Amino acid sequence: MTDSSRAWSAGKRSAGDFVGGDAKRGKYGTSGAPTVAKAEAVSSNTRSRRRMFQKDLPLLMYGFGDSLEPLAETVDALDDVVVDYIAETTRAAMAVSTADKGRFGIHEIVFQVRKDPKKYNRIKELLTVNRELTVARKVFDDADVSK
Repeated sequence: MTDSSRAWSAGKRSAGDFVGGDAKRGKYGTSGAPTVAKAEAVSSNTRSRRRMFQKDLPLLMYGFGDSLEPLAETVDALDDVVVDYIAETTRAAMAVSTADKGRFGIHEIVFQVRKDPKKYNRIKELLTVNRELTVARKVFDDADVSK
């Protein structure tokens, strides 16, 4: 039994998990057009699994001027938007990737946001800081090893 069939039989996957992604088959699988059942499966599946940023979003919202305790519906809606954006950017990066097996690197993400100057500059800044921290850690670790 494969991992996907185990997850399917354990009830951890729904039909929505297997929908879309392949440009040749269309967004909603082999049938071409979305059906109500597929749309409901996708929406129920995404609602049950997507609450990834429930702790972080209220703090970000407060930092940008919202109340200290925003409405749960607002956080849920914003969480959906953030997860959808990340998923779409990831899918687009995988589509332009030249690597095997759907792998992609930071260059594909940078390629996806190249037309948005704010995002592009922020990514470049974060990559520069990450490089500097990596070099600093290496120098620090080398200094500890030599003692």
